[in-house]
Amino acid sequence: MHKKCGVLLLFVAFLANFGVTLALDQASRGVSRLRSLTADTETNDDEERAGNPVLRVRLWLQSLTDPRDVFKALCLGEASMARLNDNPKFIQWLDYVELYRSKWGKRWFTDLEVFNFLRQTTPGAELAAVLQSIRLVPGMKKSAEKMQKFLIRASPPAIHSWLDAVWLGAGETPQSVFNILRLGKTPLADRHQFLQWLRFTEKYKAKMGASSYSDRQTLNFLLKGRLTPDVNLAGFFQTGRRRWRK
Repeated sequence: MHKKCGVLLLFVAFLANFGVTLALDQASRGVSRLRSLTADTETNDDEERAGNPVLRVRLWLQSLTDPRDVFKALCLGEASMARLNDNPKFIQWLDYVELYRSKWGKRWFTDLEVFNFLRQTTPGAELAAVLQSIRLVPGMKKSAEKMQKFLIRASPPAIHSWLDAVWLGAGETPQSVFNILRLGKTPLADRHQFLQWLRFTEKYKAKMGASSYSDRQTLNFLLKGRLTPDVNLAGFFQTGRRRWRK
């Protein structure tokens, strides 16, 4: 009888000890889960406080936020901000513009609207550099080249000279600028772009040496332009000679 009682007491003690151990283990795991959840929550809170760029872009797209308002939200219009073409937030804005147009259609914020908006917020000389930098943004090359053409049409000669300087600094050549301006598809009657290109070729030769580019090459490029019945090369050179050398 005493032996049975002893065995029973040992068994009860074992169960009690096992229960305590199990409870402690469960409590420990519960604390670990709580710490993990707390850490995750703190991380999310920190990200939200810091302004998670991906989350912000998603919210802007969902609410159809106008790119102009996003530009302001990123503080890109502040005078104290670095030049746009050196500013990572500007690249973020351009990415948003592409996402915005991909989602809602390019008619919602056209290249002309982008150009006019940037003209209002960016000094003319700096705009020439900004448009060149946009060409390097994935998906924005054609838009940037179109805006460079807008710049030629809408700006005074001083800005044209800045654009030449930007192209020279970027290592562009008469061939590449001819392609940027899409002169192979442009009627020769549209003198603005051809004159800009001719001015650039003169400055290119002045910088690289006369042997770097010949007049014959210029003529060959011009012959690629789409001539209209009322426009010929002789007339083009006669009326444009003074203007392209300015």
